[in-house]
Amino acid sequence: MTLPTEAIEEFKEIYKKEYGKELSDAEASESANNLVGFFKLIWDCSIRDAKRKHQLKKEPGGFHITDGTYSCMVCGCLVAGDQSWYDQWGVKCLLCQKAIKDEIIPGFVCKDHDSHYKMWELKDKFKIHPQTARKLVRQGELKARIITTADGKPFEYIFLKKENPHLISRHSPERKHMIATEIRNTIVRPENLSWNGKRKNIQFKKNSARPRNSFFLPYILTYIFFRIFAVRVFCLDYIAFVMDYKLTKLVILENVLCGLNRIRLIG
Repeated sequence: MTLPTEAIEEFKEIYKKEYGKELSDAEASESANNLVGFFKLIWDCSIRDAKRKHQLKKEPGGFHITDGTYSCMVCGCLVAGDQSWYDQWGVKCLLCQKAIKDEIIPGFVCKDHDSHYKMWELKDKFKIHPQTARKLVRQGELKARIITTADGKPFEYIFLKKENPHLISRHSPERKHMIATEIRNTIVRPENLSWNGKRKNIQFKKNSARPRNSFFLPYILTYIFFRIFAVRVFCLDYIAFVMDYKLTKLVILENVLCGLNRIRLIG
């Protein structure tokens, strides 16, 4: 749908009034049509959601989606027709719908994507390979909600954050706070020293953050290595200098003795 000339001129006036810049006819036409298309998309989505909610009142258990292809809100698979399901949690595939119905996964994972991690997120955020993650699940180090296929094979792994509190993203404020706490605890402060200058035995609670002195260990080892290397090079240079000096003295002494012998023979 193309807007009439009057609407484009009105758009140019509004744009100039708001931003102080005058658009050309081509720029104004493109921007105005894009804006109308964007609002039309929002309107169509709202109408579609309203129709689904109205139908959901008649069918509270849910129904199949027949007006197109959509992504499952849990696993992301494309579904349509008889392979889809819509209820209060949104569009899902039949496997994820069955997992929610059987209470294998909670329904809020469909809408609250910050409440859990998926297998690819463990590799992206924590550098945990999927094979390693499965091994940690078998060992009990990680707790996963496993969605299975009809054959009983794993289809999708859901790691709830509340069940895996030790998984903290490197970009999250919790991880930054944890690192700052560790750095503070590794620094020897005056209040942590006794009268003779030794560090006090600080008692920590069971779940409190403990100081990790290994944080600075690589830097200390690197510093010690270069100090030893520098001292060793200096010692070798000094030995070479002394040896050269001694050899020079021997050559001079030999030349003096030869000269004295020649003088004695001539005399």
